[in-house]
Formats: sequence, C-alpha cells, structure tokens
Amino acid sequence: SNTLPPLVEPSGEITGEQHILSLGLLDDATSTHCGNVSTTLTLTSNVSSTGMCFNITASNIILDCAGWNVTYDSAYGSSNFGGVDNTAGYDNITIRNCLFFDQSADVNFGKPAISMTDASNITIFNVTINTTKILAIGISFTRVNNSHIANNTIITVESNAIQLSTSLFNHIDNNTIDTKRGGISLATSSNNNSFFNNKITLGVGASSSTGSGIDF
Repeated sequence: SNTLPPLVEPSGEITGEQHILSLGLLDDATSTHCGNVSTTLTLTSNVSSTGMCFNITASNIILDCAGWNVTYDSAYGSSNFGGVDNTAGYDNITIRNCLFFDQSADVNFGKPAISMTDASNITIFNVTINTTKILAIGISFTRVNNSHIANNTIITVESNAIQLSTSLFNHIDNNTIDTKRGGISLATSSNNNSFFNNKITLGVGASSSTGSGIDF
C-alpha cells in the first residue's frame, strides 16, 4: 500500500529501537539506524540522528522508510544537517514512504530535509516532511535533471517547500504543500520543468512579500 500511517510528532524520548548518531557519519546505515547508504535499504523502525541521517554514497539505490519516522539534526551548534544528503551527485536514487522531522535545537537555521546535487533520475515519492527553521527547505534540487517529485506532503515555516536551482526536465506532481514562505521556487535557469495537480496552501502569516505558490 502507498498509504502512510498518521503523522505523529516524535517525543523527546528515544526508544530502544531508535539510534542516535554523533555529528559524524562513520557507520553504514541499517534498517534500524542512520548512516551511509550504499545499497537499497528498507527501514524496520524509527531512526534518529543528532546530525545528518542518511548520506548517499552510491548510485542505483532505493531508500524505503516503510512509514517510519526519520528524525535528524537534534544537536545544537553552528553546523546543521539534513535528513538525506546526495550532494556527492549519485544517480538513480529513490526516496519513498518516509516521515522526516527536523529537530534542530538551533532556533535560527537548518538544512534541507532532502538535498540532491549534480544528479539525474531522482524519485521522491510518498514522503512527508516537516521543517520549521530558516534554510530548512523541504526538497532541494541543484543541477538535478530528469527527476520526479510526486505524492508528497511538505510543511515548512521559514523556507521554501521545494526549491530547484539550475535543474531541468523535472516533474513535480500531486504534492500537498503547506508553507508560510514559498511553495515551489525555480531559481537560476531552471527550465522545462512540469507541474501538475499540486495543492499549495500559504499558511497564517504568509504574505506576497514573503511567500508565493510557485515562484519563477
């Protein structure tokens, strides 16, 4: 089924099935904790990290959270981390069925929940993202082409929900976005992208000076 369980905010208590990592990712990810992802992976429990949760280190990977929570960036400090990082530029990556929570203790700044850079054939499907910090974009594509963002729910307070920079021929379909900052932002020659059936709500406090549905 493609239906996720109800969105539940994680409590401050970490259970035995959740694993906290230090700010450095040294271990390979498993079905029960965060780390470097070099092969297809399906979660079997909630996971949590004080820094980044998943660092993509190879192409041709499916990361399937199977409806489990991914809580990240829970340590205070000047360095902030995201939920999934593919800024090394690996191709053919699928992220699906995840619930991402930015738990940054920094009151001001965060990082995107999902960051993709210099990549192609990326699929982000059936994911829920909840961020509250400045720069904590929901999904960030930089020089990403021929990819698909579909059937996701993205909630942001101080950042764009989806941001494309120098990214071409991407499909953004059937997403539900609730934001006070901006729904979908296209920057720096992001051309030939398509949009279909996206529901964008500018929340309480949004204005024409701070937020828009789609910003070209």
